Amino acid sequence: MVLLFPVITVALLNVVLRKRGGIGAGWGGALVVALAGVMAVLVIFDKVRL
Repeated sequence: MVLLFPVITVALLNVVLRKRGGIGAGWGGALVVALAGVMAVLVIFDKVRL
């Protein structure tokens, strides 16, 4: 789940922005890393709250 959400999000953004050239490899990688970090923090907060 931590890596699935960012990859799907970047893929959808690439499809949506296809007419403008899509998302480059650099921006795509940066977005995946940033979103994976956010998801990891959310998972940690969820585990700590239990």
